[in-house]
Amino acid sequence: MVYASNSALSRHKKWHKGGNPHHRFRCELCLYSTDSRKDFKRHGFIHSGERPFTCTLCGRGFTRNNHLKRHMLTHSANFPYTCNLCPKTFRRSDHLAIHIQKHQEESNLSIFAIPAATSPSHVDSILKITGEIS
Repeated sequence: MVYASNSALSRHKKWHKGGNPHHRFRCELCLYSTDSRKDFKRHGFIHSGERPFTCTLCGRGFTRNNHLKRHMLTHSANFPYTCNLCPKTFRRSDHLAIHIQKHQEESNLSIFAIPAATSPSHVDSILKITGEIS
């Protein structure tokens, strides 16, 4: 699993170690604990199996609204992220970044980290900085 920040990774590690004994909310079914009522309620979905955010197109359920929003991209015909090294296109910038790293591995170029971009132009600017495109 990949974490967006070191603090997110630290929180994940604490969860595996039994959480923080000073947190106000502690799960009775596992070692999870938090100070956030919202996070604690969302954690409960793991044990209950409840998926309150449902796709109106296919019926798939999610425990988080942002996961539903990301899923909705699978129903879109929009592929705004295009590889500059081949004709492949992507719905998500992070998928394009992974794809570009595969090109680099195949051609033995130095591998660089492309952060999750918010737009196709952001990915293009990263590629220009690294010399992949002019």
